[in-house]
Parts: sequence; C-alpha cells; structure tokens
Amino acid sequence: MFRINLSPYKGTKEYFQIFDVLLKTTEITKDSFLLENGITPSSYRLARKQEQNIGKSIIEILSNKFNYKLLQNEKLDEIEDKINEIYFDMYYKIFKNYDEHIKYLDDLLKENYLIFPILKLMKIFFGITEIIIYLAVVGA
Repeated sequence: MFRINLSPYKGTKEYFQIFDVLLKTTEITKDSFLLENGITPSSYRLARKQEQNIGKSIIEILSNKFNYKLLQNEKLDEIEDKINEIYFDMYYKIFKNYDEHIKYLDDLLKENYLIFPILKLMKIFFGITEIIIYLAVVGA
C-alpha cells in the first residue's frame, strides 16, 4: 500500500520551495526582501539547491517573518503516522474516525505549521472522497 513519507521535511530543501511561492506574494522583489531580512540572496539560492548549514537559519528567519511554525522531527513523525492513518481510513472507506480526522487537520492548520501545503492537500483529499462517496450513494 502507498505510504506518505514526510522525511524530506526533516531537511530544508522542501521548505525553500514553499518560500519561493510565498516570496512571490511580497510586494518587493525576492532579493530585496531577503536582504531586508538579513539573508544573502546567494546563500538562499545555494541552500535551495542543496542542503546547507545556513539553510536552517534561513528557514527559521523566513518562518518567523511569515508567522509559520517549524516542526521538530518527533512532531513531524507523529504527523506522518496520523496522515497515513487518515489516508488508510479514506482509501478503505472507514469513516468511524472521520470527524476526528477533520478536527486533527483543522487543528494543525490553525497552529500554522510550515507544512501547511500537505495538510491542505489532505483536506482536499477528504473533499474529493466525500464527493465520490456521495455520487456512489445517489447512483450518479
């Protein structure tokens, strides 16, 4: 069976992809924004390409600037296990914990963790599953 793996989020490269998108929403250029926040653009680009020690501090600075929380590895492992449990339940149409799963994802989204794209994708997965089940029940 397919298993969701969040171990790449224990490094920094995945977060740079998120910040690339977030930086496009700023009113000034990416380089200006980075310099304004004490980050050398060349260090940012290098850390985006490969794991660097400076990458962790860049991620921390940008997380604080955009008001996102970073996860410790233990919490990330816990979330990975729970997301796989949620995926398993939805895949095999086990709905007894449906409300609990939705609440768990909503609570994580409220905490404003930096892995919010994964959490939002799981919410979309829930929505699609609901639609498919509804269509199967009504016979459409």
